[in-house]
Amino acid sequence: MNLRSILATVVALFALFGNVESQAVDLTYDQMVGWLKKGADICDQREKSSGSRDGECKDINTSIVLYEINDKLTVAMGERKSVLEQDARNCLWKNPKFKGKGDVLFDEISYCSPQIARACLAGDGGYCRMVAEVLFYDLPSRAKVLEFSCINGGDTIACFNLGVRYSKGEGVARDEAKAISLYQKACDLEYGTGCFNLGVHYSKGQGVAKDEAKANSFYQKACDLKNGSGCFNLGVRYSKGEGVARDEAKASSFYQKACDLKVGSGCFNLGNRYSKGEGVARDEAKAISFYQKACELDGDWCNSLGQRYMTGDGIPKDEAKGIGFFQKSCDAKKALGCRSLARNYERGRGVKQDPAKAYALYNQACDLGDGEACKRLGDRYSKGEGVVSDEAKASSFYQKACDLENDQCNDLGLKYMKGDGVPRDEAKGAGFFQKSCDAKKARGCRNLASSYYDGRGVKQDPAKAYALYNQTCDLGDGASCNSLGYSHEKGRGVAKDETRAAAWYKKACDLKYGEGCKNLSIYYANGRGGLTKDEAKSVALEDKACEYRSAAGCLWRGYAYFKGKGVTQDDKKAFDLFYRGCLSIDSDHYDDSAKACDYAALLKAREKDYQNAVKYEGFAIKFEPDNAGYHDNLGFYHLELGELDKAFVALNKAIELDPKKANAYANRAIAYSLKGEICKAVTDARKVCALNNASGVECLEKMLGTEQEKREFAKIKAAKCP
Repeated sequence: MNLRSILATVVALFALFGNVESQAVDLTYDQMVGWLKKGADICDQREKSSGSRDGECKDINTSIVLYEINDKLTVAMGERKSVLEQDARNCLWKNPKFKGKGDVLFDEISYCSPQIARACLAGDGGYCRMVAEVLFYDLPSRAKVLEFSCINGGDTIACFNLGVRYSKGEGVARDEAKAISLYQKACDLEYGTGCFNLGVHYSKGQGVAKDEAKANSFYQKACDLKNGSGCFNLGVRYSKGEGVARDEAKASSFYQKACDLKVGSGCFNLGNRYSKGEGVARDEAKAISFYQKACELDGDWCNSLGQRYMTGDGIPKDEAKGIGFFQKSCDAKKALGCRSLARNYERGRGVKQDPAKAYALYNQACDLGDGEACKRLGDRYSKGEGVVSDEAKASSFYQKACDLENDQCNDLGLKYMKGDGVPRDEAKGAGFFQKSCDAKKARGCRNLASSYYDGRGVKQDPAKAYALYNQTCDLGDGASCNSLGYSHEKGRGVAKDETRAAAWYKKACDLKYGEGCKNLSIYYANGRGGLTKDEAKSVALEDKACEYRSAAGCLWRGYAYFKGKGVTQDDKKAFDLFYRGCLSIDSDHYDDSAKACDYAALLKAREKDYQNAVKYEGFAIKFEPDNAGYHDNLGFYHLELGELDKAFVALNKAIELDPKKANAYANRAIAYSLKGEICKAVTDARKVCALNNASGVECLEKMLGTEQEKREFAKIKAAKCP
């Protein structure tokens, strides 16, 4: 019964709207049956061509369908519309499946489809819309039914829904003018959402000339018609003075109306006002009650309420309550709630730290369309945090983040620039930086500027780079201010001017960008840029650079303690600074991060702590994988741990990267000797001496320091090899 009824309705309406224009229709019963037969013939043809029935026709016998139609639709089109409407209404409301809550479900409509079809064909637009919304699966057919419902049946909601389709181009050619005329018709018929959409169009100048006064008048009418979004938008406009005189009291009253009409954002904004005393008397108890009401109405606001409990913003700080609200938001399938919950499981804040749960929640938020969550998953795979490092997976998550939100495209651009997990394509990389910059993201603009500065992926244009750096510096991006200083220092795209360079470096430092402090430190150390030479200020700025996560700042201060330059030599202080520099990752200064890690490894090796030496040297290699010296050092540390296989991997890589790296051959000679392959050891020893313009193997001895190395050298020297 269910499938037959669906097909009866679909065939009837498909045949009807596929053969007549969208205007008032006066059908005879014979005409209707003729069109129904055409629809049945289509099903037969499909079965003959494909061997099976698909879609609406599947498993339906044409003769049974026609019998059902003749049996249930044997009425003249002139039969009274009110009787047919009552038949449909009785079927829907007497159906035991119907919940009585005003939500007509698929099963009810399917069950009552013959009665609904009769009411629709008699000219009741509401029932036509019901069929379109639930039983039609292809968008063009839905649009046709909605058009019939609006024009012939005068159904207000159908007019509105058809307007939405014209606005989006769903099932019809996109046409903003038609959309606006349909919203107007719905509004004239006192459908508040139609008025609201008109307000949005006039507010944005979308399809019509921008007109703030008209926008507000439509929002007002929408609000009067109990459309909460209209009331909310009026609240925002009175708060900001958009098209009306700014009036905080009126803003609060409209937020109250929106909240009463169950708009969560209205309740939340009203809570903010009571918390701050804007347009209402300050009242924290009321503020919290409105925040909670907002949360009950919309899970997104549970996330915001959770953030307030986590920070104590206008509410007594309570991390357990905060986590509870994040959970509630996530349970309501709100991406922000899941992401916030993930972040706290990741950090162990308010809950026991659980990286696996954090990962699962980030995945959930990403699947719910949160670009930031997808980006964080990309970060995890890129850095190997809690998962096996996988640049291809990292890039796929960055791609998903970018597809969801343009402001998340920067990291994908970096991947294409380097060829990490994707084929290297600098033009694509620059394109993704442009997307991020268009979304007003400082990092995207900065990297785009860098591309123009160096001519990577785009035609080199230092002047354009300078303009982009200026734009992002104004957005408060210290790195861009630092780049402006560098442009003036080098005269790239602008006149060379060290005084202006110093001013930009100062601004970068003031914005807590460590490289700016480091560069300003150099200027004070040398009395450049119109600054008086001042060693104390220079040192203080180096410290500040390290504090602000400048790898170079930490590296330089660490090196001062490492060498006892201007300070008392102190390996412990040196290590602490190198360690901080190693952790201070800046994609523009990987070389400084790598050097800091390398020095941290060296100091651990001095303590005979070769396990940690391997760890920090591994970080150095991650930052600079093509540095032969770092692979050589790693090979030596593995040798000291007795890990010969790992030592060979590292030393072979060092030699591959730099075939003239004498120290790598020296270490590999010791490795071969330890492995018992003495003649291979002799070959490497001779290579060392040849690179040092000597013959034999004796010069190798000068490069060795440990007792183990000296023992192995004695074997190499005594060996008789060709």
